[in-house]
Amino acid sequence: MRIRQLALVARDLATTVGQLRTLFALDDGFADPGVGTFGLVNRVLVLDDTFLEVVSPDRSGTTAERLLEKRGGDGGYMVIVQADGDDLSLTAERQRMERLGVRMVFDLSLDDISTLHLHPRDVGGAILSIDRTIPASAWRWAGPGWEARKSESRIGGLVGAGIQSKDPTAMAQRWAAVLDCEVSSGKEGVAQINLVGSDLRFLPDTDRRGEGLAEIDVACPDPEPVLRTASDLGLRCEPAAPAVHVAGVRVRLQTTSRN
Repeated sequence: MRIRQLALVARDLATTVGQLRTLFALDDGFADPGVGTFGLVNRVLVLDDTFLEVVSPDRSGTTAERLLEKRGGDGGYMVIVQADGDDLSLTAERQRMERLGVRMVFDLSLDDISTLHLHPRDVGGAILSIDRTIPASAWRWAGPGWEARKSESRIGGLVGAGIQSKDPTAMAQRWAAVLDCEVSSGKEGVAQINLVGSDLRFLPDTDRRGEGLAEIDVACPDPEPVLRTASDLGLRCEPAAPAVHVAGVRVRLQTTSRN
């Protein structure tokens, strides 16, 4: 199991996508008409063989709009993990959700991918989706021919995410149960779940914006060009970390594949 896609929510889709593309030297992305089901418009950006999505509400009363209001602006929205195996019916995952009392708010099975969106009130922190694809390298949500749109001149793929809450330990335990994983202790005693090539960290709510996806980790062999571009764009930078702040999240630039 690994992080395959993370989603941000933004009021201004075009501006946010433009910042991300400029910052990380990315292609213009894929606009998925399917998200119209949720009252959204989006772009899916390709980071190696992982994906960063930006969604924006295009009608009132959506979950995305409520989250923007609740957290006071742009920020994290969704975590999509790819499950191993070839059972597109996601039988074991469905049975586990039933046992844990986790509701499914969206359930779709196609010939190459299946997805279960879990109710955020039952999991906490963000909308969590468990997806399975055949073959494992495929990813329908990024659109046809996404492999040709990869850009690795500045960054590689997603290697982690940080989810904040008032009780990080309890939330880590809940996510671990949902994902059928174990909680371990990371740097400075941070509770985390180790996945394949990536990890989920559970952090305190230091900015008082409430629980949510607060940090994204990307592989970055040389942070300096990213930091310079962030400065030119007027974005907050942390050269010592290194990290940049964009679309309401802190993006950690990881010079190794894991941290």
